[in-house]
Amino acid sequence: MSRFNTKSTKPKKRNLFSILLVIIIVIGLLITFLRPQSLFEKDLAEIEVTGAPRIKVATETIDYGNVNLGEVVYPSIKVTNVGDQILEFKEPPYIELQEGCCPPIPAIRLMTLDPGESTIVSFPFSMHNDSMSGFHDFRLYLPTNDPTEPEKVVTILSNWIP
Repeated sequence: MSRFNTKSTKPKKRNLFSILLVIIIVIGLLITFLRPQSLFEKDLAEIEVTGAPRIKVATETIDYGNVNLGEVVYPSIKVTNVGDQILEFKEPPYIELQEGCCPPIPAIRLMTLDPGESTIVSFPFSMHNDSMSGFHDFRLYLPTNDPTEPEKVVTILSNWIP
C-alpha cells in the first residue's frame, strides 16, 4: 500500500471563489485609497490676497515645554502661499538663536510656491547632555517676496531637562 495519495484532487469551487473575492477586495481598496487622479491634483489653499504673493504659516509659535535631554523633537511648519502670485523664498529658511544653544538647520521642500500651494519646513533637533539643558528660544526666519511681510518669523521654544 502506497504512503502517498495518488488520487488527483480538483480545486474546490469554494477555494476559487475565496481567491476571487480576495482579489476583488484588494483591487477595490487600491482604487479607494490610491485614487490615481489624486496623483496629479494639488491640494490648494484658498486664495486670500489678489495682486501679490502672501505667506501664511500654520502656527507662529511652537512651544514644546519641558523636554527630556536625549529626546528628539520634530518641528514641522506648513507654509502656504495664499496670494494669487508666485511666492519665492529669497534664501533658504534659517534659525537665529535667541537663548540656549545649538540651533538646528531647517530643510524646506520647495523654494517657490504657486498660488494656493504649500510646503513644509522641518528641522528635527535634540539636546543631549547637561551643558545643553535649560531654556531654548529659536526664531525661524522665512525670507520671501511677500511685499507685506518679507521675513515671516516663527518662534520655537523648549526647556530641556535632565
